[in-house]
Amino acid sequence: MNSFQPILLIRADADPTIGSGHVMRCLAIAQTWLRTGGTVHFACRDLPDPLRDRLVRVGCSVQPTTAKPGSEADAKALSEIARSLAADWIIVDGYAFGVEFQQQVLATSGRLLVVRDDDGPTHVRANTILNTNVFAQREFYSVESASELLIGPSYALLRDEFRDAARCQSDVAPQVRRVLVTFGGADPNDMTSRALAALDSLNDPELHVDVVVGSCSTRQSLPSGSKYRMQVRWRQNVSNMASLMSRADIAVTAGGSTCFELAAVGVPMFIVAIADNQLPVAESLGRLGAAVYLGQQADLRDPELANEIQELFHAADRRRAIAETAKRLVDGRGTNRVVDRMLRPLIRLRPANADDSRQLFDWQRDPIVRRWSFSEGPNEFDEHCSWLAQKLADKNSHVFVCESESGAALGCVRLDLRSGRAVIGLLLDAAFRGRGLAAVVLGAALDRIGTQYPCLEIDALIKPENESSRRSFAAVGFAFRSLERVDGQPAERWTMRLGQAKVANSPATLVRLPDSVPIPLAS
Repeated sequence: MNSFQPILLIRADADPTIGSGHVMRCLAIAQTWLRTGGTVHFACRDLPDPLRDRLVRVGCSVQPTTAKPGSEADAKALSEIARSLAADWIIVDGYAFGVEFQQQVLATSGRLLVVRDDDGPTHVRANTILNTNVFAQREFYSVESASELLIGPSYALLRDEFRDAARCQSDVAPQVRRVLVTFGGADPNDMTSRALAALDSLNDPELHVDVVVGSCSTRQSLPSGSKYRMQVRWRQNVSNMASLMSRADIAVTAGGSTCFELAAVGVPMFIVAIADNQLPVAESLGRLGAAVYLGQQADLRDPELANEIQELFHAADRRRAIAETAKRLVDGRGTNRVVDRMLRPLIRLRPANADDSRQLFDWQRDPIVRRWSFSEGPNEFDEHCSWLAQKLADKNSHVFVCESESGAALGCVRLDLRSGRAVIGLLLDAAFRGRGLAAVVLGAALDRIGTQYPCLEIDALIKPENESSRRSFAAVGFAFRSLERVDGQPAERWTMRLGQAKVANSPATLVRLPDSVPIPLAS
């Protein structure tokens, strides 16, 4: 069976009270999941039509739910949907879904990931807990809460449009000419109008302001910008938010998930907490220097708002420092890391045997694999069988076949031990390239190898022009070590020590999963 189509079920809601952030950050996971060849199904209650249409456009199905969110009936309904779909993973994102709900879903369904915004110790039950906030700590969760914790902004959930939108540090304008104003999916107390009044008090007719209104807004219609001295353009249900951000010199926003988007793009931001649950995010980003936190909406006075905005408008160095600090926190690759961790349990490694001879031979004869290998290997099948027999008998060599849970052969991994170190290589079957699976398979292999060799130092030898291989190894924690020659050819040596195959803090070493070529086996 040559298929790998993992099934994801997501339970999240959006409305004028809670906004659209829960659904939108789950959409980020859905987009990445779909690229792997999987399917995504949302279960939502009273979802606004524009948001439902957006989910459908990217390839998700949407199933309506009727039970009270977080209730026993809701958990039962979600479990029944999961069973009918044979879901590999369930994601639950929302404040209504408490520990009783989680336990009920976990007891009757497959793997469960809960998305949390906890700012202190709490009770959670899941296979995986995801808290992307800058204030999040592993200590918030007990050892019984979950088997895996994904903690911090390196896992920030950003949609596809933000993947390549990050700007250069030098792009911070000396003078502010364009402002983005957005207060999330709902803005129930109309902080937008107060922000516009503060900007208009600057009396700058050359100032351009883009106002983005969310899909859960209660506004019956968008106002005209003609009453302002500045140039105002209102927008709703936008699909090009990253583009709007990249054109903005500064942003005024709420303390929700939009902050992570602005940080990734590199836009200096003012934050107003328009709900109590936004306080930890806003205060933390302000304290770190990644934003200017203005305070809670109810406590903020309009003259103070105007003064703060005016001061930052004329401080280019300060705006640049804010943008640089924010970009160090959020590199835009968090969604890939989350999906990587979710897919690893769906991949199994088994030791190769003689029955795999034909499959391994066909893989190694693949023209793309040969292009990136340092030696061509056996040209005849009989020679290959002899080579494989020697490898299987060698206690210092390990050859693994990587398979999906359904039995699809995804590729293979080879590990050769040499004087207390090891050299690793990986290749993917041609049917599974271009789906972002190379780093997932490599990560699953390192998990398996680490159980036998917990402190082993591993090298990967990569041709310098093989950019996607370099990115794959960097994504799981390898770092460039040296440039040398292998069989007379230039080679980069990338190294890591097992126990460090985790998310690193440096955005430079954590990049998007590769889309094209496999990682060749080192000879």
